[in-house]
Amino acid sequence: MRKIIFLVSVCCMVFPKVTYAFSDIQFSWYKDSIVELQEAWLVAWYGDGRFGPDDNVTRAEILAILLNAAKVEIPEVWDRACFPDVYLDSWYAPYVCYAAENGISSWYVDGNFKPNGSVSIIEALAFSTLVFWLDVERQSELWYEDFIGYADANMIIPQNAYTRDTLGKRGQIADIIVRSKSIFEGKQRDYKSIWCSAENGLAYKNTLVVNEKNRSYLLDLPENYTTTRGYPLVIWLHGRTNSSEMVRDYMWLRWGSWHGNETYDIVAAYPQGLGGWPYTWHEAENINFFDAMIRDISENLCIDRSQIHIVWHSLWGYFSNKLACVRGDVIQTMTSVAAPWYDTECNWPVVSLILHNSADRLVPYRDGLAATKIRKEKNQCSDNSQQINIWTLNCELWDDCSAWNAVGFCREYSTYGNVPHSWPKDGAEAIYEFIDMPK
Repeated sequence: MRKIIFLVSVCCMVFPKVTYAFSDIQFSWYKDSIVELQEAWLVAWYGDGRFGPDDNVTRAEILAILLNAAKVEIPEVWDRACFPDVYLDSWYAPYVCYAAENGISSWYVDGNFKPNGSVSIIEALAFSTLVFWLDVERQSELWYEDFIGYADANMIIPQNAYTRDTLGKRGQIADIIVRSKSIFEGKQRDYKSIWCSAENGLAYKNTLVVNEKNRSYLLDLPENYTTTRGYPLVIWLHGRTNSSEMVRDYMWLRWGSWHGNETYDIVAAYPQGLGGWPYTWHEAENINFFDAMIRDISENLCIDRSQIHIVWHSLWGYFSNKLACVRGDVIQTMTSVAAPWYDTECNWPVVSLILHNSADRLVPYRDGLAATKIRKEKNQCSDNSQQINIWTLNCELWDDCSAWNAVGFCREYSTYGNVPHSWPKDGAEAIYEFIDMPK
């Protein structure tokens, strides 16, 4: 069996003799899975020391990783052609052709395998379950539905975390492989952060160094916090003129209570933007801060990794729309209140609630409409909608979407101070109810 496999082309790789700390995974949500594969000599790094957790993975690469992870004996040389576009002198030919001959991989309608094409999440799930001989009952007419159902039921990846077209990123693919491999080894994992047995090492106010700057966030824990269960993490982000402390007070979330029901207690975090008054969130480094914060929380508290939610209010609220686009693999639900839209680099479906008062003049109402349109497209929603009450708010809901990645839009509601741009009355309760709906 080949001991080291490729994550990128051979010209750019460094194959380690000792364990090496990748330079770009310190704050990655998938750091533990990446390190686990690295320590098993299943992944290597780019020549500059990076792993590239946000890069795509090719179809050939994932087969090589999986077959080596399953300790399948692969010949050094393969002498039987399997696909027109898989040349026998390529490094991946033995992996791809072995997979083809053993019913793991198949071809596109044109007869090719497309070894250098980016693998989708659905393809990764199919390859993983087949390589590890996981017990997937094949009953559905659509070939991929049984793999999706199995992965969701066995906590490999939630089914609403992707669509049929979502491409897998290296970090997320590493996590899928590790979780699938654990089932193969009889050690199925849940979504609780692996640090659940640790003592809480966090305070009410916590500081991190990100991009050589001190960044802080506030933290509220449930009154009866315990390490025996994973808690949802809800992140509340402030706008231009309010600090994290002020947002914590005016959003009515001080004690982290979800519906006031102990069963649904949450961990609540309130990150601080850059600067003073006004605060800013437009800098690219804020993505690194978000990554560092949720990583810090998950390393010190018992978090349900499938229940990460973000809420934002006001002018810099476009950052919540941005996070839904670039970190949708981590975030389950996004709520934006009176916020501008964002659609660059938008890769993921995310259950979304958009509140935008039609009388708002500070952030024009058309921005709320644009944000709703973007989320409907990314969540693959039809145009069929219904009027529903979310707590006391009357909203329009599109729920004919991929894996119930619903989109809600609320346009008429009362606000504190009767200012259209202000926080909605009963906003927190409505948001919690919406967060709970995908369950």
